[in-house]
Amino acid sequence: MEPSEDLPSEDLPAEDDGPVIIDIAPRAPIGAANAPQPGFSQSVPGVKVNRLPTIGSDAPAADVPGSESQPFAPAPAPEIVFDTPGLPATETAVARFGARFDNPENLPLLAIVLADIGEENGGVGPDALAALGWPVTIAIDPERPDAAARAAVYRLAGHEVAILASALPEGATASDLEVSYQSYVQVLPEAVALMGAPGASFQTDRRVAQHLVALLATEGRGLVSYARGLNPARQAAAGAGLPHADVYRDMDAGGESAATIARYLDRAAFEAARQGEVVVAGTSAAETVGALRDWIAAGAKGTAVGPVSAAMLGD
Repeated sequence: MEPSEDLPSEDLPAEDDGPVIIDIAPRAPIGAANAPQPGFSQSVPGVKVNRLPTIGSDAPAADVPGSESQPFAPAPAPEIVFDTPGLPATETAVARFGARFDNPENLPLLAIVLADIGEENGGVGPDALAALGWPVTIAIDPERPDAAARAAVYRLAGHEVAILASALPEGATASDLEVSYQSYVQVLPEAVALMGAPGASFQTDRRVAQHLVALLATEGRGLVSYARGLNPARQAAAGAGLPHADVYRDMDAGGESAATIARYLDRAAFEAARQGEVVVAGTSAAETVGALRDWIAAGAKGTAVGPVSAAMLGD
């Protein structure tokens, strides 16, 4: 046995003093590497387990961290169940998977839906979007290869997710829609609603809208549409008693500046005070997220910022 670095060599027994007896009785391991750890046992890139992501100090021009050109490395989504405790299995998807929303002062509701456009299109990273600080709805394209992983990041941070169905085929038959819809919910099973682009077929085609509403009704998912024209989607949802919300304002469809987005939010807050609630939509663009965060931090003009499920459920 080599002399220990912690003991002088003269304190060690000489070779002719007889055998050295070492206690080798088994002991309980301390901090075993393979011991179960508290919290979620799996992780998603960019998620800080057991606490919400925090906003760092390396902010880009819009003062929104995570908008750097760092690719989001997708990983298999963890099998985590986010069901709201106490809700029966027959509850609607809107109620089961909606983000928690508290409005003790009963302020006018300003519901926010942000489309995750991805870093490759100028959007902030999942960490920055998850760390917005207020529960909102984040719409994800289910055809993204990392869609499920991104959804897990947002759900862990307390947000809710929606299906961003921008590619529903024109003139689709009922069977076409069912194939598309089933592929969407397989990727995003905990989506509270489906939302299309402003020009999506169900926004203008009554037959497509009715087919889509029938599919959403099977699990009680809501429908988000834009308040334009006759809006057959809204009419079909109302006729079926399906949770539905109309987008009052698209904040950044034209690449608006932070100042313009703030003005849009001011106007939306005025309408919310008049109507009781308003839904606005935007994207995860750095300018938009930064403007929204600053506007809310400044007081949100007396509104309660929340997810679209709160508007659908009348919370």
